[in-house]
Amino acid sequence: MVYQIKATERMANASKEMREVWKSYLYARMFLPPAIPQKQVEAFQLMYKGVKLTWEKYQTHPVKCVATPLLQIPTFLLMAYSTRELVRSGRVEGLDTGGVWMFQNLVEADGTLILPALAVGCTYLNFELMGTSKVKLIQALKDKFQYIPLLSFPFICQMPQGIFFYWLASSWCSFAQTMALRQPSIRRALGLRDITASSLAAAPVPSSANSLLPSAPLPTTPRQKRL
Repeated sequence: MVYQIKATERMANASKEMREVWKSYLYARMFLPPAIPQKQVEAFQLMYKGVKLTWEKYQTHPVKCVATPLLQIPTFLLMAYSTRELVRSGRVEGLDTGGVWMFQNLVEADGTLILPALAVGCTYLNFELMGTSKVKLIQALKDKFQYIPLLSFPFICQMPQGIFFYWLASSWCSFAQTMALRQPSIRRALGLRDITASSLAAAPVPSSANSLLPSAPLPTTPRQKRL
C-alpha cells in the first residue's frame, strides 16, 4: 500500500510534464498531412516515448500506481473461492455449528441477507474512503471497481455464511489501514507526504482556451516542398 501511495505521488508530480508532452503531440498533429498515416503513427510513437521518459525521470509507472488492487483482487478471489470450497465440501467438522450469534451454520447461505449486505457495504465504503485521485487511470479503475460488489449482490447472497466472516474481517482491516494512513504522524514515519501536500502536488488543469497549446514554444522546421 505504501509502495503504491509513493508511486502515485510521483505520478502526480509527473502529470504536468505529461500534459505538456500530450499538448505538444496535439499541436504537432495539426501540421501533419492526414493523407500519410505513417506520419501520424510516428508522431504517436514520439509522444509515447516522451511519456515513458517522464515516467523514468520520476521513477514511476501506471502499473505501480495500481499495484495494490492488482495484488489484492486476485488474492481475495482465491481466498473467497478456497473458503467456499472448504465450506461446501463438508470435510471439516463443526462448520454447521461453529458460527456466532444467529449465524451458527457456516455452510448455509444467510437467509437474513445481513452478512452479504454488511460485506458489500464495507467494500463500497473502503472504495469511498480512497477519495479521488489526480491520476485519471487510477480514478477510472476506482470508479469501475466500486460498483462491482453492488452489481453482483444477487450472486453474493448465495454464498455460504462462512465466506462473509473472512470478507468482513478483510474489509475492516482495510478500513483500519486507510484510517491509519490518514494520520500525519504515521505518514511521516512511513516517509509519505501529508494529505494536504499530496492534494496540491498536481498542477491545476489548464483552461480549455489554451489546452492545445504547449507552454513552451516548439522549434520550427522549414516546410518541405510538394512534389
